[in-house]
Amino acid sequence: MCGSEQNIHIDKVWMEVALKEQGPDGLIYIGVKGRPSTVSGSLASQSGGSAKSLKRDPQVLSPLMNGQMLRNMVIYAERDKSGFWDERIRKLIDGMSDWVVDTGKYAYFWPGSQYADRHHPADAKPLFDFGAVEISGASLGLALAYRKTGYKPALTLARKLINFQRDCFYTPEGAWLTPQKDAIKAHTLPAARFLLLAADYGIITKDAEFLDFVVKSYEWGRERANKETGFFPNLVPCPPWRMPTTIEGTMGNSHHTLRDKGGYNGCEVAGLAGIIGAALKLSEAGVADYWDDVDRWVRNMIAESQMLTAEWVYYLPGSKGGESLRVDEPVKTDVVRTNDRVAERNLGGWPTYALPHDWCEKDGRGTNGFLPCDTAWATRAIYGVWNRIVTHKDGKLKVNLLLNRASRWADVDSYIPYQGRVDIKIKKPVDLSVRIAEWVKSKDANVQVNETDRKVSFDGRYALVGKVKPSDIVKVTFPIEERTDVVDIWMGMNDTKVRYSLVRRGNDIVEIFPRGRYYPFYSQRGHYRTGQPRWRKVERFVSDEQIECW
Repeated sequence: MCGSEQNIHIDKVWMEVALKEQGPDGLIYIGVKGRPSTVSGSLASQSGGSAKSLKRDPQVLSPLMNGQMLRNMVIYAERDKSGFWDERIRKLIDGMSDWVVDTGKYAYFWPGSQYADRHHPADAKPLFDFGAVEISGASLGLALAYRKTGYKPALTLARKLINFQRDCFYTPEGAWLTPQKDAIKAHTLPAARFLLLAADYGIITKDAEFLDFVVKSYEWGRERANKETGFFPNLVPCPPWRMPTTIEGTMGNSHHTLRDKGGYNGCEVAGLAGIIGAALKLSEAGVADYWDDVDRWVRNMIAESQMLTAEWVYYLPGSKGGESLRVDEPVKTDVVRTNDRVAERNLGGWPTYALPHDWCEKDGRGTNGFLPCDTAWATRAIYGVWNRIVTHKDGKLKVNLLLNRASRWADVDSYIPYQGRVDIKIKKPVDLSVRIAEWVKSKDANVQVNETDRKVSFDGRYALVGKVKPSDIVKVTFPIEERTDVVDIWMGMNDTKVRYSLVRRGNDIVEIFPRGRYYPFYSQRGHYRTGQPRWRKVERFVSDEQIECW
């Protein structure tokens, strides 16, 4: 993406860790010794009976972590063409296939999806609790692994895990559910993971009925978010859960936040990022057109909620019992915690409970700050978007998003939101089409090739520019104006909605009211409203690889 080798030594260490953690059965084992957080964290409380074993066993098995490592191995295999990682991917898939409870139609882990026992009783029933939906993380890498290796057991296991999730955690209409009897909310991130896997599986198998279900589920979730800003609540209102009629399970723990009407539900960026991933897959495959969803959300919530300065964190009035964190106290560091330059170490990260207009709620109390998943998922989302700004296949080049991108085939220079203009500098002979954003009327788009008007027809939102050759410059222009939208955004808090006024140019929010207080979003966008681009000379890296990260 950028050509940098910064911190590549850390990537190598992670590769070594993956190899050390993979057992003879192919599974990834997590060592407990010296890791007190492994046995004391919230994961243990979601793992059913196997939580007891965490304190006695030297290593444990997490379906969620095995699924995450499978995705990582696929990326390693994309870079290393020797086949070294392909063998380990197949071993991990075989290990997971032996590990699950397999009923023929369904597959699941026992007793839970966070931690599970290697061996299970012959009649092991699924455990239904608030953490059961995390099985989506265990299954996410399987379709990706199949695409890379063509190993059919990956697709077989993916189908059985998908069947289990679809029948247990979603309504036929695609609504998200929480397997907890008194739950009134569903967790966005596990649903986003499922949509990613389900979209990929449906595309691979060309299952039209299943893809229709994925589209309905995506749109159900989108209706409970704010589509202008990309504010996806961590928890969204959901229908009540009922025990599935197709499989019998046992009830486990419940969680108060999933039945609490009064709690604040901020934007969990990890969930938003996963939803963006599903939108990209469905759009690229032509199943649906969600390119504008992606464009709005990456330009606004993803771009604005990344933390780029740290000083403000130390002056949050609620961060330390009513005092500022800027106090003199000794540095304390142990195996799992430190108070040494915590904010500075998280520069470039994303929040877990952002407001639509600010990084944290109220005075900083009651926030989780950073959870590693948000930064990891947002980073993947940015790469996924960058990877699909332009797509090339069989001599045809599509510009799907009007964002800056240097590629082997053409360079895209976007003037949005300063001006309604995009220049495309052609490097190789291609048949070019350019997607015009939803806020532009097709009749208002003008196309020039080398300063000569070219009449174009449209295929949906795509302007069919036609044949172009190296050194051609394609200029697409259209009107761009400011408009103001008033939106009501649900954030929990006894089902009340908060009203915001958004000033937008194109899909970019250039001002929001009320304004944020602590790390306000959109406060540095005044220059977008001048109509005059600001220029910076840079050297851009052009990658010769296309790697799928989802």
